[in-house]
Amino acid sequence: MPYLVDVPPITIQSAPLHIIAANREGGFHHKLFQIRISSGAHPSLAVDFPCSPFESGIAMEAQWRPDDPDQRTYRWPDPSTSMTTSQRPKYNHHVDGRAHFSQDGKVRTVIKRQACPLREINGHAFTLHVQGIGRFPELADRDLVQNQRGARSIIGYSAGAQAPEMISIAGSVFERNVYFTHIAGRGLHVAREGDYTRYMYPDGRYETVAILTDSAEKLNRRDSLLVELRLSTHTISDTNSDILLFIGGFDSLDFRRIKDLPGFLAMKFPATPDDRDLSLIESVDLPPRPKSRKLSP
Repeated sequence: MPYLVDVPPITIQSAPLHIIAANREGGFHHKLFQIRISSGAHPSLAVDFPCSPFESGIAMEAQWRPDDPDQRTYRWPDPSTSMTTSQRPKYNHHVDGRAHFSQDGKVRTVIKRQACPLREINGHAFTLHVQGIGRFPELADRDLVQNQRGARSIIGYSAGAQAPEMISIAGSVFERNVYFTHIAGRGLHVAREGDYTRYMYPDGRYETVAILTDSAEKLNRRDSLLVELRLSTHTISDTNSDILLFIGGFDSLDFRRIKDLPGFLAMKFPATPDDRDLSLIESVDLPPRPKSRKLSP
């Protein structure tokens, strides 16, 4: 059996589906998005937005701004590389690096790019920024029941009291051995904190993260996948309006160093006329399927 790095004293949430929620003052828990991880022979990552309250959005392949060496902001692409949607496409990232937005039977898989292969990311994979948290639905009783049964996990982050209510969550993907070696190599003090893990840095700083996987049994495999979630301090929105903004599908780190304008995928809800003249942008939606007609006896 390949060598396995020992598991540090961390909390790992194992479930087929992970629901990410924002906890507002007053105890309200609002569902923002979902994550599915597959660590099998053909691993994949899916980030889904079934609870989005927005009716229309825009999806695109974009580029980092050339005047932003830290790659924290992006620039809009030409209209030919962006498309509108009235659906809620999910983001998929496959083992070979194929990244795209799709939704079976509802959205054409045309907003896509060749990104870093999933097993080679071992770092930042996506960021989600949400403003207007109160517009998202609250957790349902069935979510709590499924959580108790282990069919899904619920990860909640406090949104704070700032106006507008906002939250930014950064997701990183690691292979099991790489992640545990990464923790040991940084000299972090690690402590379990309920469903979360707290990292204490040598300079006194600390961070609370959520660590997710699809199956506890698969943790015995050195190449099983982990997703680490943490609150991001990098704001990727410059508006005070309600918004859902997702970015992912990045190039590998080595490729980013040699490419002038490395690219990525982005999706923004709602789509507003001030972004572009939406009438000039093609829709990614598939036409609705015709309803089957029952034959008379």
